[in-house]
Amino acid sequence: MSRLRYYNINKTIIYYNSDEELYIKSSFDKNPIISLTNEYEGFKWYFSKKPSLDKSLVSKLKKRIDNNFAKIEIPSLPGNSVNAYDPICINEKYVMLAIDEYLSVSKKNDFRFHGDFSVGNILYNKNDCYIIDWENSVNDQKFWGVDILNIFFESIFFSFDKNILSKKNIQSATNIYKRILKIFKEKKMKLLTIHELVKLYKSNSLIWGDTFSKLPILKFNQEQLKVIDSFQKNN
Repeated sequence: MSRLRYYNINKTIIYYNSDEELYIKSSFDKNPIISLTNEYEGFKWYFSKKPSLDKSLVSKLKKRIDNNFAKIEIPSLPGNSVNAYDPICINEKYVMLAIDEYLSVSKKNDFRFHGDFSVGNILYNKNDCYIIDWENSVNDQKFWGVDILNIFFESIFFSFDKNILSKKNIQSATNIYKRILKIFKEKKMKLLTIHELVKLYKSNSLIWGDTFSKLPILKFNQEQLKVIDSFQKNN
């Protein structure tokens, strides 16, 4: 067993056991214990929605949690990561696959908010993908669909070049946004503007704790917000 890295931010140690193909996370600190508890519950919920997953793999998900210590064991899922910092014209297909996966497991009356639904928190195979990193997840029905908006706007954030979106990025954004519009219309739900989404996040900032300020959708400048406002109004 070898230690991968130590997070000074949330005081969590992460190991990878190559023999068992397990990620092992542990901490003695209060806030990371909460995050590890959320991550375990998130994976447990997610695996329950994936009956096709190998049962021997699912059985590797374990926890040991008390007031002063937490350790969780997470099985390594098949797939590869992609670069979340690539513009949306490159990541369009990955965003679409992520939305497909979200819809396959998330029902309005049976749902868990991921809290950091990003291309960077998904493992991809040829035709499907797996959602990972559930440490910010909570069971709250009012957040249904918010993860979809997060992955979209985050992808937009990494597509700006000096406050400008290229034609290729606008086209890819339009393709994805049309899909999102259809989803929200079918669910008879209000689609939030970027301003409403940011307001929702800020009013629930305790979900993310110390990592809240790092969320990309909070980092748009005024010029970028004007571009997004115009985009949403015209689509």
